[in-house]
Amino acid sequence: MAAASAITITHLALNVLGDASKDTNSAHGRPDAELLGDGGYDDREIFQYCAELGIEPHIRIRHNATLKSKGVGRARSVAVRDQLGGGIVDPTIFYALTKSQREAYRGVWKAIAKYGRRSLVESAFSSFKAHLGGSIQAVKKENIVHEIAWKARLYNELLAVSAEAIASA
Repeated sequence: MAAASAITITHLALNVLGDASKDTNSAHGRPDAELLGDGGYDDREIFQYCAELGIEPHIRIRHNATLKSKGVGRARSVAVRDQLGGGIVDPTIFYALTKSQREAYRGVWKAIAKYGRRSLVESAFSSFKAHLGGSIQAVKKENIVHEIAWKARLYNELLAVSAEAIASA
C-alpha cells in the first residue's frame, strides 16, 4: 500500500471513529486515541501523521526494522525501539540483539499495547459498509476520496445520534 493512500485511508478510518479535525492535539479530543494497524501500516509517514495528531500508533513493525529516521521525524524510530528493543536507546546494544530477543520484546509490547484487537477495526469497517454500502460510485480519484469522506461524516452523525438516543433512554 502506498504511503499517501494509506494516510488517506487512516485519516478516514479515524474520522469514522471520531472527527480528528476538531482538535489538532489529539484525535477527537480523546487523550487515549490510538490507531490499530497490522504490518501493512508500518510506514514512517503514518507514524509521523499519528504523532502530529496525538494518536498512539499500535502498528506491528517489520522484524528487520532499523532505528534510522529519514527526515519525517522520530515517531517510527521510537516505535521500533520500544517494540523490538524494549526501549533500548543505544543503537550499539539494539543492533546486537538476536532475533529471539527482538521477538521476546515484541511479545512484551503486544501485551502492553493490547495488540491483537484487529477485530475492533474490522467491526467498524463492517458496520460502516452495512449502513452505507461497500461500493463507491465515483470514478475519479479525487471524487472517490470526497465520496468516502462524506460517507464517513454521515456515519459519524449516525453514531452521534445513536449515542444520544441511548443516553436519553
